[in-house]
Amino acid sequence: MSYFEEFLKKERDNLRSYKVWYHGTNLSSVNKIKEDGIIFNYSSQIFSDFGKGFYLTYDKKQAEIWANKKAEIDTFNENEEDSISAVLEVELDLSEENILIVNDFDEEWARIILKNRSKYYKDFDFEVDDNFPLIFGRMADKVVGRAVRTYEKKRDIEAFLKLSVREEFKTQNQLVVKSQEICDKIKIIT
Repeated sequence: MSYFEEFLKKERDNLRSYKVWYHGTNLSSVNKIKEDGIIFNYSSQIFSDFGKGFYLTYDKKQAEIWANKKAEIDTFNENEEDSISAVLEVELDLSEENILIVNDFDEEWARIILKNRSKYYKDFDFEVDDNFPLIFGRMADKVVGRAVRTYEKKRDIEAFLKLSVREEFKTQNQLVVKSQEICDKIKIIT
């Protein structure tokens, strides 16, 4: 078994034991969440890996990286707090929740990414059952845009996977909460 295969098995086995999760964003968003609570479809961001929802990770360093990216993107906004990175620490018990786990870079992962990242999804010749309140899996990043465009032209899943899987993202994970009911169960720690 390779290191990555061992990593995935351990993560899959331990997923429900994680209680503390992190959301990387900017200070303005953290303050809004603390005031109004977590609203699962608040983000205006479209074309996210697993669709609209509230994204978390159990890896604090990963959340810090995303917070820095978010703050950098928002540097030129009028609100000064938009350009300050912040990590929201929350508690969420997954022990009794229904979770779709797409932990491997395989066809199932690829189809979910394509469904959520392509505006031409309705033209594809496959269906995706991702109607779950929680989805956990590997992250796709910036290079996935090129992979999506390639798939839109060639309809070749293998080519999509070859272009979208990068070594540095193999251990980066995300949990998306796609249900307000579950968002309401999340306890804000800091």
